[in-house]
Amino acid sequence: MLYLNSSFNYKISKDLKKRKVFSESEYNGRLLKSIIYNNDVSRSTRMGQILKLHSICRLKSHTKIRNRCVFTGRPISVIRDFKVNRHMFRYLSGEGLFPGLIKSSW
Repeated sequence: MLYLNSSFNYKISKDLKKRKVFSESEYNGRLLKSIIYNNDVSRSTRMGQILKLHSICRLKSHTKIRNRCVFTGRPISVIRDFKVNRHMFRYLSGEGLFPGLIKSSW
């Protein structure tokens, strides 16, 4: 059950690249936004900063980042706390690999 498919490896590495690009450009984007929303700065300066912000590549946007399972690369049903999808979560919790996690029964 714990195997990595080559296509998923590619998707995981592509997502890691997107995260790296975003983290490198996040500071500059936040700086531009703070200047844009500051009413004490002149209007012409703010308009120039808006143009700079729009010229930034869309790959540097946080909306391009997708939560993926660290084992399979699946983007659907990822549990954020554990960074695994529901299938792997069930398998790994059944194996007892998550400390402090017990199966509920009622």
